[in-house]
Amino acid sequence: KKAIWVGLNYIKNYNPKYVILLDSDTFLSEKNIKAGIYYLEKYNFSAVSFNIILYGDNIWNDVFGINKGIYFYMLKGFSGNKDQLSLNGECIIGKFNDIYEAYEELIDKYSNKRIGDDQLLSSILINKGKKIFYLDHYYVISKGVNNFKELIKKNIRYTRGFIYSFLINIK
Repeated sequence: KKAIWVGLNYIKNYNPKYVILLDSDTFLSEKNIKAGIYYLEKYNFSAVSFNIILYGDNIWNDVFGINKGIYFYMLKGFSGNKDQLSLNGECIIGKFNDIYEAYEELIDKYSNKRIGDDQLLSSILINKGKKIFYLDHYYVISKGVNNFKELIKKNIRYTRGFIYSFLINIK
C-alpha cells in the first residue's frame, strides 16, 4: 500500500491521465493497455482489471484459480451492488485522479489493515460512485502458487479481504 502511495505522489507532479498498477511478476501486453484505456474512456470507468492466467503448471494454480473465481462472484452477489467486482490487484489500469483520490482515503483509513489494497481500492471507488470493470475477455499472465502452503496463505488473504470488503460495501 505505502509503496504505491509513494509512487502515485511522485508521478502526480507530471499530471498523468492514466496509471497502471502492476505486480512485478505480471506480464501486460500493449494490446491490453490500449483496450483498458479504450474502456476507461468509452464507458467512463475509473478503473479496469483483467482476467489473470497463472503461470506454473501444477494443481495448486488450478485450485487457486477456481477459488479466486468463486471469490469474485461471491463479492459481486453479496455486496448489494450487482455490478460490483473487485479489481484484480495483479494488474489495474485507471484514471489517475480517481485512483489517487481513492488511495488517499485508503492510506488514511486502512493502511494498518491486513487486506489487499485491490479490494480496498475497489470498495472505495464504488462507494464514491465510481465505476470499475473486469475485462474478463482480456488476459494477463501472472505468477501462480507453487505449493499447498502458498495456496492456503493466498486463500486466507482472499477470505479476509472478502469479509472486509463485504462489511465496507454492505448497504
